[in-house]
Amino acid sequence: MRRTDTDADAVVSIGGGVHGVHLAVRLLQADLVDPCELRIVDPSGLLESFRRKCRQCGMVEFRSPFVHHVGTDPFSLRAFAQARGREDELIPGTVGAERPTASLFFEHAESLCERYDLESVRVEARVTDIVDRWNGVEIQTTNGPVRSRDGYFRRIQHASRPFRFDENFYSAMHFIPIWAAFSAIGCILVVHWRQRSTR
Repeated sequence: MRRTDTDADAVVSIGGGVHGVHLAVRLLQADLVDPCELRIVDPSGLLESFRRKCRQCGMVEFRSPFVHHVGTDPFSLRAFAQARGREDELIPGTVGAERPTASLFFEHAESLCERYDLESVRVEARVTDIVDRWNGVEIQTTNGPVRSRDGYFRRIQHASRPFRFDENFYSAMHFIPIWAAFSAIGCILVVHWRQRSTR
């Protein structure tokens, strides 16, 4: 979908990868935002960059256990596999829980994207700048600006770089699972959340 909405006050995910999709699902499921208030800015498609990387390295099964996925219920991927007779795609590990195959992981993720109609909120563009305005944040994209009064979130690729967390990050932490906020591959998910003002 190709869209921007310069008049909308949206909560914006910069990137439609695992973290962006997970938080979009969590926000919608908890009724913290309406679908019309949410945007996911990603030029490739939801989870497409992650899918491509898995394909390029020939990943057949994940190293992470089945509780690590884009849903909010830790056991929903296992229930998804059981409901479809695909328990054999949960590979036993020598340590810890079973690990899903890549195909099972992505089909489960796609089912959640469809359930919450996430493709309809995707802006097909790249983010070029983030400008702080007195009444919110304007996220500049290759397809026009998207305004955000309430908040946005983005993933920082290299956690080794210095980064200062602001009070908006900590106030939003109550609905971010630890595995999404600080992943094992050294990425930090930064959430900027503004207190919703009365309109």
